[in-house]
Amino acid sequence: MVVKEFIMNFETILFYPNYDEHGNLQTRILEDRSVFQVDVPPMDLMDTNLKYYGSSLKGASDGASTILGGVSMTPIVVNERRGMYWFPSKSSLRGDCVWFALHQIKHYKSIPEGKTLVTFKNESTFGVDVSYYSFDRKVERAYKLKGKIEGRTNEFPSRVAETRAKYHFNKNNQDLNYDVDKDD
Repeated sequence: MVVKEFIMNFETILFYPNYDEHGNLQTRILEDRSVFQVDVPPMDLMDTNLKYYGSSLKGASDGASTILGGVSMTPIVVNERRGMYWFPSKSSLRGDCVWFALHQIKHYKSIPEGKTLVTFKNESTFGVDVSYYSFDRKVERAYKLKGKIEGRTNEFPSRVAETRAKYHFNKNNQDLNYDVDKDD
């Protein structure tokens, strides 16, 4: 089944590239109970989904890179509230990049030819053309991003005001800046 659009949810497990009979790059999607194809390349589908949730692939990648200290091929936050953190198997610019939902991974192991076999919570498996070491680093980075973002989200304010101040803001005579007056 080929659909024109798709919005990921918590049951979405992975996106992987698939070429149709005309050589057009599309996306196959594994969900908890089904596999289907979307008539959009994986990178575009991820960008569309991030925009749906209020971001973009560039914004999510830039933010994650800043949080993680400038790493490349960063994991991304799709929806922090729902715990949806995803990561690419390779550069998202590559046609063979596979996107994984961190929360759906049960375990993974090295298999011959430098590949990794990933087992998901629904017991489906996927052999990815990435070494165990590389895949493990990507999972670790995704968990690190998740931990840092959730830590920031759950932080208690470091400064609590004893009394509240009132401020009044008014444009000054030149209409360029605002004057700030404080009630004591």
